[in-house]
Amino acid sequence: MNSKKQEKKALFQKLQERNLEELKNILPTVSETDFIDTLRRYFAFPGLLVQRPDPKRHKRDQFLSKLRKLLATVSFQASEEFIQQKIEIIHITEALHDEILQALKDNEVEGASPAEKIWSCIELAEKAYQDIRNDMERYKVKQRGKIHVVTGNILIENATGHLYNPDAANDDVINTLALSIGMLSYQLNLVPGGASAIRLPARVSIKEKDLAAAAITQRLALTWGKLEQESYRALAYGGKIEFIDFQVAGVRYSVASLMREFSDFEKLDHLSHERHIYKLAQNFAAITKRNQERPKSTGTGFLADTEQAAIEAIEDVFCVALDEDKSRYEGLTLKEWILGYAALHTIANSSTDTKLTKSTLIENLLAKGIELSAADRFIQLVLFGRGSRDVYDTPLFELDDGSYYFFYPAMVNVQIAMVLFSRLSSLEVQLDKKGPAFEKYFHEILNEANLESRSFKFDWNGEEYEYDGVFIFGKKVFVVECKNRQLSMQNAVLSYRKFEQLNETVTQLNRLVDALEKNPSKFKEQFDVELRDYEIVPVVFNALPVSWPGRYEGVYLTDASAFSRFFSSPSIDARMLNSGERVPMHILWSGTSPTSKDLMRQLESPPQLSDLSKHTVEVNRPFPLPPSKNGDQMRFFTVWKLEIDHFSRNSDFARIFDNVE
Repeated sequence: MNSKKQEKKALFQKLQERNLEELKNILPTVSETDFIDTLRRYFAFPGLLVQRPDPKRHKRDQFLSKLRKLLATVSFQASEEFIQQKIEIIHITEALHDEILQALKDNEVEGASPAEKIWSCIELAEKAYQDIRNDMERYKVKQRGKIHVVTGNILIENATGHLYNPDAANDDVINTLALSIGMLSYQLNLVPGGASAIRLPARVSIKEKDLAAAAITQRLALTWGKLEQESYRALAYGGKIEFIDFQVAGVRYSVASLMREFSDFEKLDHLSHERHIYKLAQNFAAITKRNQERPKSTGTGFLADTEQAAIEAIEDVFCVALDEDKSRYEGLTLKEWILGYAALHTIANSSTDTKLTKSTLIENLLAKGIELSAADRFIQLVLFGRGSRDVYDTPLFELDDGSYYFFYPAMVNVQIAMVLFSRLSSLEVQLDKKGPAFEKYFHEILNEANLESRSFKFDWNGEEYEYDGVFIFGKKVFVVECKNRQLSMQNAVLSYRKFEQLNETVTQLNRLVDALEKNPSKFKEQFDVELRDYEIVPVVFNALPVSWPGRYEGVYLTDASAFSRFFSSPSIDARMLNSGERVPMHILWSGTSPTSKDLMRQLESPPQLSDLSKHTVEVNRPFPLPPSKNGDQMRFFTVWKLEIDHFSRNSDFARIFDNVE
């Protein structure tokens, strides 16, 4: 570890410890630029934002106030201003959170029991899901004969004529339910001491007034969640909250608007997430189409489409055969995770019962081939609790009587692989243990393309330098670092961690390139040619869909999907699911076989990004805040968000096939 990195690590540690005496000794020895870099990391991690009234807020403010005075003694004015900007975001966010909490109390139906508050939110979510399902059935009737396995880019019409995307609407229902239950669980103390799972009271009958109150609760919960996430994002990447007052048609409005620009990494993170969703959906559609003609037998029966799609997707990322892989993640193998969710999928599509006994769950899990101990562990891992991000990956709610409420809509059309990635991410499970298998896959891609690749390591100046992959292509030497890491799943805190990991990886790769340039004999030992005759091209090779257009800090980023496609096919085609008709969209090779120039063009401008990037738009979304105290002003919190414009994307695809003669 170099000295500058050690300094920043020490600074960060002393900031976390709030050790002003040590900071006083360290500050004169560091540059303000390095200190601001450390502050940026300090504010990016959770802990400073305290969502509910708590003495922790005062202690934090005291420390930051003293820190600013200390910074004045070393003339770190920019650092003082940086802290002030961040604390303003924190104070505004906490004040709005407090208002939401008070509004929730004011919104309570007089005499309503905890059970009525909880179950009115759940019942509202059930009704919303049923409305979407009814709209989807009407859409299918209008589209008679046309198969739409992938619903991520279609628009359906509700009873009032409004067009919307069913997947996005389902996401809203499920996310809002998770936020509502999460907020109420703290308020009503539904988490037993020392436990992580939320325990709900028995279901009760719900009145219309309870549903009306629940609707307000859900809207406020959605604002709470969005405010929290976007504030974390502003603390990490920059931004500020501005208040704007205006009047329209005699109605007064007050808007708390989070003003910020998206960083290049956030845009990359968004595209990676969207590519991941589309890839899984396309694979599922292809498997469904294929299985209509040739189901895949397991020897004792047939794999369902959802199971087969999940197995293929997970095997693709982890580079293992799941039947042989015995690695455990939170006590379960990957196959057990998949079969567990598959069992819930089966239950959701065979019954609308929402109350399940443990014996029923165990019976269905055993039927999928899971052993009893693993079945019990799976149930514990998919209980909705403190660490749950949504109801997709934790759709079971523990009830007071020992049974479970099952929000089956989350599992009806589940993409098991996506849900599993989400759950492993929320549990902060690392994929690095599959590094060697992924590196082997990288070499196999090149071997199939008749390119020789090597892995090697050497010691120099007392340090070890290990190379995952080096290969010669044309007059270029590609030095490759393989990374098998989770996506952020659009979580603000995890996003920043991924950003830090990217910078660490790039620093490591540049270190390897520097060592190779200064030790050309090590290269000649491997390839028996002179390094000086070639241009070195550093590349990070990601397991999940993370590519970057051009160089980032001197390094290219590509991924297994894009890289393997480049060497296996001269073009990227659009394909109609029903007819199988294919139309070339992007030409990858300039001739009959790939060249190093073609690969450089791929790295400079990955075509896998161009379609989604072209149709990515920034939209401003409003979320309701409690009205002003005297009720004369409507109030909202607004944020800018990256979204895919499905209208324009669908139109582009339609034109592609309309132009085919």
